[in-house]
Amino acid sequence: MLPIVFRCRLDNADEEVAELIAHLRKHPEKAESYDWKKLDSYRWLALLCKRPKYAKYCHWSKIDGDDWVMLLCAKPQFAKHCEWSKLKGGDWAQLLARCPEYAEHCDWSKLNGRNFHGLLIHQPQFAEHCDWSKFSGEDWCELLCQRPEFADKCNWKLLNGENWMFVLNEQPELHKFFHPEQMNGHDWSEIASWNRNLPWNVPWELLDGRDIANVLWTRPQHVGKCDLGRMSGADWASLLTRSDCDKALADHCDWTKLDGDDWAELLECHPECLKHLPAARLAGEDWVKILRSFTQCREEAAKMCVWGRLTGKDWARLLPSRPEYAEHCNWEKLDGEDWASLLRCQPQFAEHLSFQRFHGTDWAALLALHPQYADQCDWVLLDPRDWCKLLSAQPQFADRTDIAKIPSFLRGSLIAAQPQFASQLDMSKLGGFAWAEIIASQPQLAKRMPLAKFSGADWASLLAKHPSYAAKCPWSKLDGCDWSNLLQAQPQLDRFRPASQPFWEDIYTATAIEEMLAQVPQLAERCPWEKLDGGNWCAVLAEFPYLGCHCDWSKLKGGDWEDLLQKRPEFAGRCNWKLIDGSEWTRLLKRQPQFAVHCEWAKLDGRDWADLLEDRPEFAVHCDWGKLGGGEWEMLLNHQPQFAEHCDWSKLDADQKQRLLKNHPELKGCCDKGNR
Repeated sequence: MLPIVFRCRLDNADEEVAELIAHLRKHPEKAESYDWKKLDSYRWLALLCKRPKYAKYCHWSKIDGDDWVMLLCAKPQFAKHCEWSKLKGGDWAQLLARCPEYAEHCDWSKLNGRNFHGLLIHQPQFAEHCDWSKFSGEDWCELLCQRPEFADKCNWKLLNGENWMFVLNEQPELHKFFHPEQMNGHDWSEIASWNRNLPWNVPWELLDGRDIANVLWTRPQHVGKCDLGRMSGADWASLLTRSDCDKALADHCDWTKLDGDDWAELLECHPECLKHLPAARLAGEDWVKILRSFTQCREEAAKMCVWGRLTGKDWARLLPSRPEYAEHCNWEKLDGEDWASLLRCQPQFAEHLSFQRFHGTDWAALLALHPQYADQCDWVLLDPRDWCKLLSAQPQFADRTDIAKIPSFLRGSLIAAQPQFASQLDMSKLGGFAWAEIIASQPQLAKRMPLAKFSGADWASLLAKHPSYAAKCPWSKLDGCDWSNLLQAQPQLDRFRPASQPFWEDIYTATAIEEMLAQVPQLAERCPWEKLDGGNWCAVLAEFPYLGCHCDWSKLKGGDWEDLLQKRPEFAGRCNWKLIDGSEWTRLLKRQPQFAVHCEWAKLDGRDWADLLEDRPEFAVHCDWGKLGGGEWEMLLNHQPQFAEHCDWSKLDADQKQRLLKNHPELKGCCDKGNR
């Protein structure tokens, strides 16, 4: 029987085929004279499946590989006409999964890992033809979930955490092949999220905040095992929103980490969390996000709001959608731009408008949208930038100033907005950037461009926005810096760059190289890598790790390695660990504790130990407690009072002890004992 997916497609045969069948049913004698050549592959497929008697007129060479699959499944009698070479790997996988009798015609080299795993799920007897080296981790995952008998063929190193998550869920007996050392924090989070009975201890220290939230979403019982200090406010909001605000999780939440976006997201789903809102800690912009949201508890939140935290910008964002809070507004905080934005949506608030504190920029912003207040304006407050902004929106105010005094670098944007000023302003000194602005909106002025006077920088600015002028460009004027700026915007213009004109010579900072390679990655081979120092390489490799093949690793110093490994731990195999000093080890181990096996603990001084143990108390077994002075002990015990047993209290002065015991009175016994 024809598979349902094929039947659906054929049932949707176009009108031409339907009309042809109806026509030939009424006039069978016209079949000989019909122009059969105009039928394409799909129409032949539709016709032969519905009326196989017309096969004698078929142009078999017109039928494509994927249509042959459907035709052979529906009408195997046509196999003798098939051009087997037209079938691709995916076509063979679909065909043999349903009709294995055609295997003798198959070119097995055409099948990739995805094709093979789809085929073996349905027809495992074809494993003898399989090239296992073509399988990816995803291919193995999908195959093993349904066919665990192929486990002995698997290259287990290809599977990541997500792959293992599915495999262990479907086939838990395959845990004997699991390699924990290959997994990173995200991999472990995927595995621990969905697999209930794990035969290993999850290395929780590898999981970052997002990974921890992912685990706790499905396994809240693990809350006591995770380092919750790594979770951000966004992580908590995402977790509590997804997990129906499980009380066991909410009790562990550090509510002070949530910002306005986090609270708005959480309160929309769980208004009962309002009781945890740290009102005194939220900034004005946070309150705006909460009060503009559609949470059911918005009115209750408004009663808790610290209105004095809202700036003029905050009020301009809040009142357009929530005018009912106007009674709390301090109108003096709004500047001209704020008023312009607010009055556009809520003109009734004009009664509160005061001009006493307005500057030129305020007037320009206000009058650009609300010219009716011009009589109140003190025009002498406006500088050239203000006039340019105002006249671009309201040209009728030109008689209030001498526009000839507007400097050249501002004229481009003004003329682009109001071309009538072109006749009143000297345009001979405008550069490429200004002209690019002008002709983008006023192409009729292009004929006035003084192209002959353009410098290389002018041409680069113009071509970055208008590459159509490339034919007119004297390319020899562009230097390396001009080319770098141009190619970031228009990489296809590299074909015009003279072979004698290198441009990398002016690009040696990581930032510039990142920007260039992001736009024109094919230029990496010509990059002067020798100009990059260790700090530059850190920035480049953090964004483009595949460029590690060009790196001179000897240029990286200890601080460079600390910075790089925090972002790209996969480069650990290249690291010279001896270069990293104590403070650098402290910062690195906070983010990547798995590197502790390489640490020279003797390099850490008292300050380093206090800083590290504050966040990573598990490293206390390596600590030389004698290195900590009074200030370090005060800092450490404030966060980790359990280390009081190691403290030399004689190192703390009276003020330090007093401050410490005020926060932790339970340490008084240890302190008194140490004093004796």
